[in-house]
Amino acid sequence: MLTPRILHRICLGTTSQQAELYWQRFADLNPGWEMRTWRDPLDPADFELGHLFPSCRTAAQLADLVRLELLWRYGGIYVDTDIEPLSPFEPLLPLGLFAASCNGRELNNGVLGCPPQHPGIREAMDLLLTYPSLPIDVPPNFSTGPLFLAAVLGSRKDLTVLPAEVFYPYLYTDTYSPTRLTPHTLAVHHWAGSWVSTYHDRPTIATRTRNWTIDRAKRPARRALGLAARSLRGRLLDGIPTITACYSGRERIRIMLPDRSMLFAPSTDNVLTARLLLGDQVVLRSVDYVCGVLKPTDWYIDLGAGLGAFAIPAARRVGKFGRVLVAGADELLWESATANECAAQLRGITGPDTLTDVVPQCCPVRAARIDSLEVGALHRLRPLITRQSLGTLVVSCNGRGNQGWLAFGHALHELYASAPCASFGIDNTAHLVPVNVDQAVMDDTIATLLLRWSVNGPSVG
Repeated sequence: MLTPRILHRICLGTTSQQAELYWQRFADLNPGWEMRTWRDPLDPADFELGHLFPSCRTAAQLADLVRLELLWRYGGIYVDTDIEPLSPFEPLLPLGLFAASCNGRELNNGVLGCPPQHPGIREAMDLLLTYPSLPIDVPPNFSTGPLFLAAVLGSRKDLTVLPAEVFYPYLYTDTYSPTRLTPHTLAVHHWAGSWVSTYHDRPTIATRTRNWTIDRAKRPARRALGLAARSLRGRLLDGIPTITACYSGRERIRIMLPDRSMLFAPSTDNVLTARLLLGDQVVLRSVDYVCGVLKPTDWYIDLGAGLGAFAIPAARRVGKFGRVLVAGADELLWESATANECAAQLRGITGPDTLTDVVPQCCPVRAARIDSLEVGALHRLRPLITRQSLGTLVVSCNGRGNQGWLAFGHALHELYASAPCASFGIDNTAHLVPVNVDQAVMDDTIATLLLRWSVNGPSVG
């Protein structure tokens, strides 16, 4: 069932001139849509959740309750008043219940849509109906806002969670810059902060100043910890043993990767299992590269997933609101996913399924990985390349001969002829070679990679 072409906004009190300009822009970008503004006074008697209105402490908390009822009754798409539209919302209509997450933990409701009477919205409302009043000692984010929705809706199979860049290209702790926008950013949430501008009582300037000062003071420490973690990871990959394994019965081995991902592998496999047990730096660096590209809430595709050496760490990296699409998965991959508590992020692509069937048109894919032996599978990426939905392609190259490389290079060149990815990575038996790609230098890039492999040999990166 398609989401109806209705846009909702809730205005409690007066609205700024900027908010009105955004609303007019929404109407211009979405001609023929019904534009509904819900203003004060809102009579609690008109709402199922009206008994909770008096206990709302912020305007955002009241809006959290009202938007659920509006979507339950009428369906459509709700937008906060500080959402700046950039593109039409038409691609969102086939998604059913959808939202986006700004950080991989919260299910943000600044943009929230669904068909009318969706069971997910009903589930959230039924839980709120059990409250005689909203708890005073629970922050609004937990009681009605993004963390509440994450807890209630996060595990639903009929929920589509879009990557952060679609609506939240920057966090509320950051400063907005147009450079943060991507071709897939449909709208920008500008974080006006109504969740802290209270409906009944406003925090003092001293409190807000103290919070800002504490946050600023923590930033150098966070940066230092990040640098230290990356340095330690580099040292681990440069020679310190990083693989632990044990025999777990039923002719399989349990392998612990450097990021603490657990893989089950057949003890009879003398290829990937053996390479992992020997701490093969090519595999480890390739996995590290893929996970370095990914961020929480991202989508990732693994064509030729096998045992999950790439897919499992990727699923852990993108978090519960990300998605990892796998083809050619071994049965043990699903056992590994269960053991790592990331099965919800994984989805198998089988037989006639095409990526356009499972990847929404408005959803960017951060990265895809393919084995260079799987030249025939390259065609599956063509729709994503054509609509410029793929950010990075990582090719795992496993000792191909010169003729094999030539065939793969030709196929890859044909794939990229219409719309190249933002970046391009190849790893050979030496190490990973990332190369920036654009349309003008595509021919030279492929030729250079083939030349470096065929002339210098596999021992040179």
